[in-house]
Amino acid sequence: MICLVLFYTIVLVSGLASAPIRFSLGAQVGYTTYKVFEIGDGQLFHGNATVECLMGNSSYMAPEPCGKCKVTPVYCKVGKSPQYFVLGDGVLYDQRGAIGEIVANHQFQFDLPSQSSALFNKGWSVVSSNGKRLLSLNGSTRFWHCQAGTNGLYKLYDASIGGQCSPVYIVVLQQVW
Repeated sequence: MICLVLFYTIVLVSGLASAPIRFSLGAQVGYTTYKVFEIGDGQLFHGNATVECLMGNSSYMAPEPCGKCKVTPVYCKVGKSPQYFVLGDGVLYDQRGAIGEIVANHQFQFDLPSQSSALFNKGWSVVSSNGKRLLSLNGSTRFWHCQAGTNGLYKLYDASIGGQCSPVYIVVLQQVW
C-alpha cells in the first residue's frame, strides 16, 4: 500500500510522461464530459455524446485507521473502443502510431509523419486533479474547444482562436478490455 500512495504522490506533483494503458479522451465542459473522437485526417473533435464512467473504477484505499480518508478515483473507466491513445516518454500516439501534436493553427491533432511546422509534438503527460486524470501539455491542463460550424461539433486547441471558443479540460478515460 505504501508504494501505491507514493506513486500517486509522485503523479500529483509531476505527472506521468508514460501511461501503461490504452485510453480514450473526453472534453470536460463544466460538470459534463464529452467523448472525443478522431476523424480520418487525425483531427480531434467532440459532439454531444457524453461519457459515463463504468462501475468498479480503479481506486486505492488509505491504510486503517485513517479518520476522514476518502477513496480516490484513479481513472474513469469506459468501454473498449477501436480508437485509443497511448503515452510514451512524453509523446502521445493514436492507434495508428500517429503522433499527437499542436499544429501551427493551435489545433490538437494526430499526424504521421509529424508536421514540420508543429508547435508541440512532445511534452504530454497525465496529471491528477480533483480525482480525475487530465491530459497535460508542458504542465498546462487548459485546452480550448471551438465550435466548428453549426452542426454541434467542437475541435480541440491549445489556445483560443476566437469568440466561438471556451476553455475545457481533456480527461483521460481508461478503456476496459
